[in-house]
Order: sequence, then structure tokens, then C-alpha cells
Amino acid sequence: MIGYLHAVRVLIAWCELRNDFRSFRLDRIAGVTILDDRIPMDPGVLRRRWHATLGLPRTN
Repeated sequence: MIGYLHAVRVLIAWCELRNDFRSFRLDRIAGVTILDDRIPMDPGVLRRRWHATLGLPRTN
């Protein structure tokens, strides 16, 4: 997910290194490698897990 915070764009993504959701400022990303690998999880499940980490109410 990409969100906007005032003048900053932020990418919310799953971090394999920390095994958790992380936020990354797009202006601080120096490079990227696109892989063919896919997270073996339904996007809705990931979204609900992310919401739970923020303490947001459950949505369908």
C-alpha cells in the first residue's frame, strides 16, 4: 500500500528481514529489485493482519 503523509509518500509492506509490517519512505529508497516471488497469502488476510497490528477494527 502507498499512503501520503503531508509531503511524504510511504510504502507499507511486509518486511522479510523483520518478519513484520514496516513503513518505508519512498524518497529514501535508493534502489529496488523486482522479484517474481509472491507472498503465499491472500491479500485480504495480509490487510487484516496489518490492521490488527495498528489496533484497527476488523473489516471484511
